[in-house]
Amino acid sequence: VMALENIETAASATQWVALPRELQDEFRQHALHQLPQEACALLLGERASDGVQISRLFLCKNAAEAPTARFLVAPADLFAAHRLARENQIEVVGHLHSHPSGCAMPSGTDVKNITDPNTIWMIQAVSKGSAGALAAYLPKKDGSGFKSLAIRGRAP
Repeated sequence: VMALENIETAASATQWVALPRELQDEFRQHALHQLPQEACALLLGERASDGVQISRLFLCKNAAEAPTARFLVAPADLFAAHRLARENQIEVVGHLHSHPSGCAMPSGTDVKNITDPNTIWMIQAVSKGSAGALAAYLPKKDGSGFKSLAIRGRAP
């Protein structure tokens, strides 16, 4: 798990993510069903001037070789999600994955897998059959870690 000093509060343009409660509940159930593996999904929505509104969740297969320790969105799911986004005039804005460790903070593996500083990362803590905290992050521009984002049930 990443140290707290590697997470900064959002001060740049993107400061919040709006994920409707029903989509939060949908992913929690998916994450619990996938235990002990990490579950993953793609976030589809629209960017606003200071945040991101998620309107759809695309549940994905975790194609990682070690799915209890990391996630990798299956390529077929990635293509299908981009097709769905294009058809609905929205975009794939990020991903949501679970941490079966029960911690909603980015891991060292998460930091190593930063490829795009504009991708929203959401992490759902799950452990022993129950869901814990949900957190949202945006990679730092230099790829050294993440900054926290506020989560809202809907856009302001």
